[in-house]
Amino acid sequence: MASLVPLPPFAPASESWDSYLARFDCYLQANELTRGSSAVHCEFRDLDDALMDQIVCGVRDIRLQRHSLAKPDLMLQKATEEAVASEAVELSAQEIHKASRPYLKDYVVGHVTLLV
Repeated sequence: MASLVPLPPFAPASESWDSYLARFDCYLQANELTRGSSAVHCEFRDLDDALMDQIVCGVRDIRLQRHSLAKPDLMLQKATEEAVASEAVELSAQEIHKASRPYLKDYVVGHVTLLV
């Protein structure tokens, strides 16, 4: 098997976890791999470990990241559920905040949204 071009890492500033997972699945399909396959030559035991590391290292919520790092037995399914839930909560909170203050305008500076 030819060596694979590495999949670009999860970029939380520019994509959601769901879009990364879809991109990852396309990558696997294009390279005739499956999740958990040992066909990929890397330092992880399997692809689930690689995905889980991407979630934990790339999550936007620093509290969730610390919580995840403290769990020695964290599994991919649970890490995914927690990351998706955290992202949904953040989006909901932003919508509630915007709806309660329609006269304010958003200004994005780096990763921070300022309301003025």
